[in-house]
Amino acid sequence: MNTLEMLQKKEKFSTSEALLADFILENKEKVLSMSVQDLAKSSYTSTSSVVRMCKKMGLDGYQSFKIQLATDLQKSDDDFAIKIDPNFPFSKNDCYFEYSKKIYNLCKEALTDTYKKCSAHDFEKSVQLLEKSEKCCIVAIGDSYLRCLDFQNKMMKINETILMSTIPGEIGHLANTMTPKDCAIVVSYSGNTNETAGYAEILKRKHCPFILITSRPNSRIAKMASVVLCVTDRESQSIKFSTFASQIGIEFVLNNLYAYFFIRNYDKNTTQRLETEMDFINTRSD
Repeated sequence: MNTLEMLQKKEKFSTSEALLADFILENKEKVLSMSVQDLAKSSYTSTSSVVRMCKKMGLDGYQSFKIQLATDLQKSDDDFAIKIDPNFPFSKNDCYFEYSKKIYNLCKEALTDTYKKCSAHDFEKSVQLLEKSEKCCIVAIGDSYLRCLDFQNKMMKINETILMSTIPGEIGHLANTMTPKDCAIVVSYSGNTNETAGYAEILKRKHCPFILITSRPNSRIAKMASVVLCVTDRESQSIKFSTFASQIGIEFVLNNLYAYFFIRNYDKNTTQRLETEMDFINTRSD
């Protein structure tokens, strides 16, 4: 029986201990940052009542109780089943276990939502474009650019070159070098950003097929794309603390794209990946 269950059952608890248990159940996360004096004062009990309750629960004292409560809260699926605002997922007075739980839940929701939007047919079509292209480039700006760097790094380790502009403002020139024999990956959460749409239009003029990763399958850029891979669409396109949900969705799609591409030539890519890793280890040991 964990601490939450013992607090609910209140077996052999006195009246003051029962009041204390009710207070803790209503303020679980806040209690974790409270001293024994703060808890006694807030629950209108006493420090001796806190210590006696902990002893009845088989714990050495209040500090042991807080450690066990924190562990049990992290394991509790019911506590994670809360609604989170993806734009403002935490608040000023949140303690570690409150904001950590909210970020966990936000990540979980973003992954689940994106997973449900994924289509095997669309990934198949995307990988076919990558396989038959002479070269591939990525068009992405801001936070999405960082996710794409990780994808580029993964592909490099299986001997697949993905082009990305390292100079701000030069993406258009990169897009202009693409041909109908190539392909591109365009990342735009809204699918309507003017700058990214401009790059997509260049690709379209060059007759270069491209894969779009977006939350808006009917957006301006989506209408130009050869394939659209969708991510979670719960996040605002403007005001927010940071791009948590959207970037988790984009990274998930890119990881899926990499895995799908890898599996198509599994033995070859596994050999290449292991050789690359061994070369790196040997270089470091020299």
